[in-house]
Amino acid sequence: MTAVSPEDVASEVGSDEGSINEDSKDRENDDENMEIDSEDEDDSYLEYDSVDPWEHFRAEVKEYLISRFGKQVERLLEKGVSEAVAEAKAFNVLLPVFRGKVRRLYLHYLKRFRRLKRDPLHEEVTKTLRRFMDKEEGMDYEEAADAAVDRRKFLLNRIFQPRAVPRNEEEEQEEEEKEEEEDEEDKES
Repeated sequence: MTAVSPEDVASEVGSDEGSINEDSKDRENDDENMEIDSEDEDDSYLEYDSVDPWEHFRAEVKEYLISRFGKQVERLLEKGVSEAVAEAKAFNVLLPVFRGKVRRLYLHYLKRFRRLKRDPLHEEVTKTLRRFMDKEEGMDYEEAADAAVDRRKFLLNRIFQPRAVPRNEEEEQEEEEKEEEEDEEDKES
């Protein structure tokens, strides 16, 4: 029995292999359904780099479904199918699940990003970022983002506040006993 590596699933999820059943019209419809109104986007200051923005989504879907994919491959291997065929068939069977999960995950990120865009703390960081990118500072996006987060670290530190340290139960009991003894002494006097 062979173990399926996460890299195998990632490459399958991100590839066009196994998508024989989906024609280009379906892909175009999916793309249209996921578009955001341009008025919600204020990314004129963003500099796009060569990193695939969907890689993170593929990795999360892969992590979420790796055991299901592995079980499907194992079932097919038990039937005597070769490993390559088992992986391809398992992927094709789970393809609708992969696609559905990536759409739900993307929708979740869209909603989270919209809430974040309206958050006062985030607004302060982005104002600082834009200021660093303007002609006076002349920073690129990456440099400005690093500098803005560093400049606004005190605001960001508010996200996590220190916790009160709970007292030890034994110490609490001792203090309660002392208080009771003091109360008794006061009653006797």
